[in-house]
Amino acid sequence: MHLVFYNEDFLKEIKAYQLDDASFTGIPSEVIKENHLKENYYPILCFEEDRLVCFFSLDGSENKNVYTSNEKSLLIRSFSTDSRETRKGFATKNLRVLIPFIKSNFEGVEEVVLGVNEKNPNAYQMYLKVGFIDTKKKHLGPRGYQHILKIKC
Repeated sequence: MHLVFYNEDFLKEIKAYQLDDASFTGIPSEVIKENHLKENYYPILCFEEDRLVCFFSLDGSENKNVYTSNEKSLLIRSFSTDSRETRKGFATKNLRVLIPFIKSNFEGVEEVVLGVNEKNPNAYQMYLKVGFIDTKKKHLGPRGYQHILKIKC
């Protein structure tokens, strides 16, 4: 399993990515289209061998300030697993390689934060399983209240 920064060489894989339920996340092609020119915004692709299995973005902009006061942090956004690849452990494996990836590519980052919707208990449990901590704070996002979670780098 390896993580890579999105570039246009991966457009074919992004177009083929299937997301049957976007209730709590963004559709990768739309996320890239809306944000690819933004400063401090990094779409990340997760490959298992040559298959794109997960997608998320790392956001270093002021958007993270809703979730943390730590300026040396990154916000995970739009985390998803391709619908054909769910229930195979790829999301968990992806999150386990996340911190080493961040340490290699983002100097000085101390923590990663995210919001997970209260109505998405499976995702909440997965994040806790890989070491994220519930800050006990909540944020009202576009799809309801989110638990604010963090993990140290």
